[in-house]
Amino acid sequence: PLFSAAIVLPAVLNIVTPGDPVWVLLRLSGPRTWGPYSLPAEITITEQGLRGANLFLSRVAASVAFAILLTLTSKWSAIFSGLRSLFAPRIFVMTLSMTERYLFVFLRLIQDMYRARKSRTIHPFSPAAERHWTASRIGVTFKKSIDMSEDIHKAMLSRGFQGEFRSLDRFHLSPADAAWVAAVLFAGVVLILFEKGILNS
Repeated sequence: PLFSAAIVLPAVLNIVTPGDPVWVLLRLSGPRTWGPYSLPAEITITEQGLRGANLFLSRVAASVAFAILLTLTSKWSAIFSGLRSLFAPRIFVMTLSMTERYLFVFLRLIQDMYRARKSRTIHPFSPAAERHWTASRIGVTFKKSIDMSEDIHKAMLSRGFQGEFRSLDRFHLSPADAAWVAAVLFAGVVLILFEKGILNS
């Protein structure tokens, strides 16, 4: 949401979203024009811009909250199986699965390298030496990731991998799932009708 706020921040100004002024930020001596671009005499925050920014941030916050809730309450294998049942690209699901499996392996590798260096360090290094060590460890980690990816791919081929990602969790649509989807769609339609003012009249 914070990154989204930085993106939508210019939209609250009358330069982007004309409307009723709420707060005057800057007063100029007169309108300014630079080729096809122009600035009004007053740069203000508009009510329409605030409403649009609030709606955008609310949608982003709701999406992020639902994504976090999904990952905290579901197994990754179930999420990947659900993505495949929704016809997500095979290579995309497989890449996510491999990333989830081996991300913690590389984090442990980086922690081990840092602990090994720290246990052998008596006095602090200079900033240049710190940068040199960090750059070298980045290179080592990159090389290890390439070597590990090749070993993993060979191991997968030796076990009969033919390009199809198979999950142990097989997702099948149940009546409860259909009811949940229908309830979500109904709630979405109701919210849209409220937003359009159809149900308010």
